[in-house]
Amino acid sequence: MKLTDTLNDLRRYLPIQFPLGAFIHNNMLLSFEDRPFAEGVAEAAKLFGAERALPESYYQDKFSRGRIQRRWVEHGIQQWLKDHAILPSVGGIKLENLLWQMMERPLNIPHRVAEAAYPDWVARCMRLRAPILPHPHISGKEWKHTFKEQLGEDANAFFHPLFIRFLSSYLDQGMSTWHNPDTHKSLLESFRAFVSGHKYFTPTWLKAVQEHLLELNSENVETWLEEYLRRLPFTVEPRTYLLDTLLELRGWAGMVNKFETESHLIPRFAPSIRLIEYLAIYLILEKCQYEEIIAHHSLTDMRVFYNPTPLQRLSTAQMAHILAHMEPLLMPEDSDDVTLQTVLDVVVKFHATERAVVWQQALDLSMRDQCLESLVAFRSQSRRPATLTPTARFYFCIDDREESIRRYLEEAHPEYETHGVVGFFGIDMKFKSFNHPEPILQCPPVVNPSRVVEEIELEGTSRPKSFGHVKWGQGNWHFWYGTRGALRSLPFTLLTGPVTSLALFMRVFFPHAATRMHSWMKQGLMPKTQTRIRFHADDASLGGYTVPEMAKIVATIFKFTGTLKDFPRFNFIVAHGATSSNNPYKNAYGCGACSGKSGIPNSQIFCGMANMPKVRDELRAHHGIDIPGEAQFLACYHDTSTDEILFFNRADIPKSEHAEVDKCLEALRQAGRDNSLERCRHFANARHIINEKMTFHHVLDRASSLAEPRPEYGHNNTAMVVVGRRALTRGLYLDRRCFLASYDASTDPQGETLASVLAGAVPVAGGISLDYYFSRIDNEVYGSGTKLPLNIAALLGVMTGSSSDLRIGLAKQMVELHEPVRITIIIEAEAEVVLRLVDAHPRMARMVKNEWIHFALVHPKTGELLLFQDGTFRPYAGKSVDLEVIHSSKKYAPHRRGPLPFVRVEAP
Repeated sequence: MKLTDTLNDLRRYLPIQFPLGAFIHNNMLLSFEDRPFAEGVAEAAKLFGAERALPESYYQDKFSRGRIQRRWVEHGIQQWLKDHAILPSVGGIKLENLLWQMMERPLNIPHRVAEAAYPDWVARCMRLRAPILPHPHISGKEWKHTFKEQLGEDANAFFHPLFIRFLSSYLDQGMSTWHNPDTHKSLLESFRAFVSGHKYFTPTWLKAVQEHLLELNSENVETWLEEYLRRLPFTVEPRTYLLDTLLELRGWAGMVNKFETESHLIPRFAPSIRLIEYLAIYLILEKCQYEEIIAHHSLTDMRVFYNPTPLQRLSTAQMAHILAHMEPLLMPEDSDDVTLQTVLDVVVKFHATERAVVWQQALDLSMRDQCLESLVAFRSQSRRPATLTPTARFYFCIDDREESIRRYLEEAHPEYETHGVVGFFGIDMKFKSFNHPEPILQCPPVVNPSRVVEEIELEGTSRPKSFGHVKWGQGNWHFWYGTRGALRSLPFTLLTGPVTSLALFMRVFFPHAATRMHSWMKQGLMPKTQTRIRFHADDASLGGYTVPEMAKIVATIFKFTGTLKDFPRFNFIVAHGATSSNNPYKNAYGCGACSGKSGIPNSQIFCGMANMPKVRDELRAHHGIDIPGEAQFLACYHDTSTDEILFFNRADIPKSEHAEVDKCLEALRQAGRDNSLERCRHFANARHIINEKMTFHHVLDRASSLAEPRPEYGHNNTAMVVVGRRALTRGLYLDRRCFLASYDASTDPQGETLASVLAGAVPVAGGISLDYYFSRIDNEVYGSGTKLPLNIAALLGVMTGSSSDLRIGLAKQMVELHEPVRITIIIEAEAEVVLRLVDAHPRMARMVKNEWIHFALVHPKTGELLLFQDGTFRPYAGKSVDLEVIHSSKKYAPHRRGPLPFVRVEAP
């Protein structure tokens, strides 16, 4: 295989995240989705040196609280025995019982055991063969591990900081005050110029780097790499060595790969860059550092280091300790040597890591059953009255964080109706706001935006910039560069120190007041400019939609939800986003369907389309949807961090209708306040809260606080997606763990609308779930560690400290409460339609058929629940459960900790 082909094959093992401005959730093991889930996770763990499960103690606590069903633990033990080709019993002893005892009483083999502690067992163990202890797998380059262990030399510590500093400046997205002057050059040429600047006090190894770079250019880099791999000073397969090289700084290598292969999705400037040049530079740095260490220690033959690690066998006392742990299942006088030998071998194989994986699988399947059994029980036990014609409709995003506010709204106002739709409302655009220099993506990353929509100043309001605008801008400019200059920073710090110290004090101890004061000052100096959005094709300069296109977008949302008639007077389109001051992962809290941004422009544009008379005529003529003239569509915004509600259409409605609209808005705002009370039960520093008013102020403060690393817990504990009629879940308490997408199969017999729903909902919800799953399982390898030492690097990502690899995944504070389970997706549709749609979408087919998600459906006519297993849908055989009945979510949820059971909510 050619080197370029090998490199293209290795790209799939690199992280897939974009720079922070376009950060979204995705399965970080995307390249392993072509194999079954358990197999892919095991292979990735071996490659990256990651854990496959949390510590045993985590699961034992879950088991003691009923979160893990015993039957799934037993199933996991039986499956483990089957996978390892071990007979279920030996010498009259059921190995399943033996292993279950190890699950209940974890066995850790001590390094030293006194033989006198187990005299009866020691005598028996003298005749047995000592099992070999499992050897921990070491990922990466063996010679670097050898250098570190035997010479105390960390080769990477010398050249990684230099290379990282260069990459930060070369790929910078606008954060650095110093602009790399060579970004117009190739990566190789720019790096040559970068190291040539180190002329004085240059270490020997860096002088060697400069010499090697002189003989290398962009044209001969492939030939140079092939020759380099042939001359490696130790035996290793070239493909493996290249992969190990890419994974040593996999965050940076993955970012270089994104810049090369998907430069059109980079938020700002993307220099011309190639991963092969990245590899060449890295290997030159590594080679020179290797030679420096060899020379420093006067080593001529590295083979002396490569002695096979001796096999470590158990001592007789350790074997006795194991067998004694198995009493009373085993007794010295009742067991023959064959039985004891088998028990020892099985126990050593079933070590802590293997036991934790069994626990993890049991937790995952227990949560899947809770989702499915609750849905079946609710359908059979609910006594809801017939649906009335709604007096108002609210269209929310399908996001799991909107489940609770929808529940509170419907509980307090049964006459209202809520629906879940994709949060970009079907508008596939890039949006150029009035205050933003460049268009930003406002649709899912899997959707290719068809046009750019821009916001412009309202006609007749144009005026020269005020004195406040000019001075505010100049002040920000001088403060930014003045405090970062080599000479000007001292006087700037002395002059501005008292003011900035006061501002810092306010942001830490009175965060919401500081935010309001800053907003008040800014608005006083710079009055808000009145704008409008040009989304009509005849009016837009950058791009817009024709009337038939607008009608199709609006019709798709209504067909999606099944709301084709009985439109009430007021229909609220509720976008969502998040506020946080201390959060480099802000986009992870935004609307995933809007690529991590707020959905405000999408909501406003959708309302503009639906209110347009020409669009309504088109809907009536070509889509069979008749919207009455008095029906209005109004744009709102829900901040999931503060639970505030904003309204944007007041100027567009007659004053005579303000009172009715305000009544609906107050109901929505009250639902937001109730929602904040439910959310606060997860916050450790909110346990003093005793009333709704305190709750609302608390969430406002934590969202604005500079000292708060947990503004909200985002998608913690996401476990389920339901795509179906609202009747399936209305009145079911789902603990903010469920994505709710409204869909009516009766209005979509061929599944045309369902196709677009699944194409967005399955990868997006699955990606969010798996991002949280792996970030929780091993936060150091798959996540980004604690937020506290994280620093933003060039607006690309975050580093631990001042110089590290770009961290991937989510921070510890974002996932610490998350139960790591695969998401369960339930579709209300016919099996034939769903299977056809799954097969037509390659990514979705891989996720479903390889069980990276749990997949089920509810037949829209019979109500039968089917679970996807072994490539087809089979009737679900779960146990029958009785759901607890409560009369108010406000009394059930607050002040209770941890995940709660799903229950029915019925008015008394």
